Amino acid sequence: MSTRALLAAVLLFLPCPALACSLCGVINAERVSLVAELPRTKAVAYGRLGKPAISTEPGAVPGSGTTPFHIEKLLKPDPSLKEGTVFSLPRYLPVLDEKDPPRYVMFFNVIGGKLTAYTGKQIYSPAFLDFLIVAQSVSGKSRSEALSVFAKYLADRDSLIADEAFLQFARSTDQEVMEATKVLKPDVFRALVKDPELEPERLSLFAYLLGATGEAQDADLLLGLLKKADERTTKAMEGILAGYIAREPKKGWAWACDTLANPKQSYLVRFGVLRTMRFFCNCQPAEHRARVVYAMGLAIPDGELADVAVTDLRQWKIWDHTRLILAQYGKRSHDAPITRYSIARYAVCAPASLERDQFLKMLRQQDPQLLRDVEEDLAFEQGKQ
Repeated sequence: MSTRALLAAVLLFLPCPALACSLCGVINAERVSLVAELPRTKAVAYGRLGKPAISTEPGAVPGSGTTPFHIEKLLKPDPSLKEGTVFSLPRYLPVLDEKDPPRYVMFFNVIGGKLTAYTGKQIYSPAFLDFLIVAQSVSGKSRSEALSVFAKYLADRDSLIADEAFLQFARSTDQEVMEATKVLKPDVFRALVKDPELEPERLSLFAYLLGATGEAQDADLLLGLLKKADERTTKAMEGILAGYIAREPKKGWAWACDTLANPKQSYLVRFGVLRTMRFFCNCQPAEHRARVVYAMGLAIPDGELADVAVTDLRQWKIWDHTRLILAQYGKRSHDAPITRYSIARYAVCAPASLERDQFLKMLRQQDPQLLRDVEEDLAFEQGKQ
């Protein structure tokens, strides 16, 4: 495996960025949200599509064209747009039934000195317009207040509304999500968690919110999901466990540690426990530090989990397990290239100590290429910052 390929593999296991909810999946945090666009856009209009026209100009890209957009309502007005007028969209959008044309919410900004519709979404219910108006009304409020409003729409019958509400949580930090639980009610989360068709990313978030806001009986529901450990619940493990810990701290942390220490437990379940550690380290690092450090220490001697645990600890700049981590180098269980790389990188980044300095001296003699690779990669990353 080349150095760059190895680095790319390591990056797959890095902690979720602090700018997004680690319970909701990285992909969801990166998705386009119309609500998030509201404060950045110049104008927002609702309307219907007219008959599109294919471009016949010489050299035109196949399938390109224009589509009339009949503006029926301005949700965020601009002097250059008026209700009842037609705006020409510089792209071909199909209209299958001219008697019942698609209806869109379009977002406009000035691009190249010209007002341009740069993104939009087909909507199927006028309720989405009301939702956008509500979303505008929470602009400027604290994130906790805003999330308490969006939580009311998480189970909305309009899937687009429910999706946008979920994205507001996905685009929040772990700390913001945790703070919001102080003003949220458990009823909607309880119903959602019981839905067997709920997607893993949403199950993860809603299970945590239920645990953090719920009642004693909700702990049994969450523990049942932890013990079930099928494909769906395993993917949602971090949120389910975080919720169980929030509801039953003593039992929850004991379950997490017992699971990490049990080599017979599946890798995906144990990896899910490590992902839960990321959540608590992100949202309340000081309060949960001792428990997180202890739990991570259980994963370090495990050759299957060590690269993840070591990488996380380095990212968090937690050096309590330096001696334990360095002691794993050279063991057959920890001989995978990605694990050796993670340990070497941890050593280079760790504060100076007798164990660390002796390890680097040994590495320079026994595997100088690995040490050079780590140092080059760090220099490369620092140069990009």
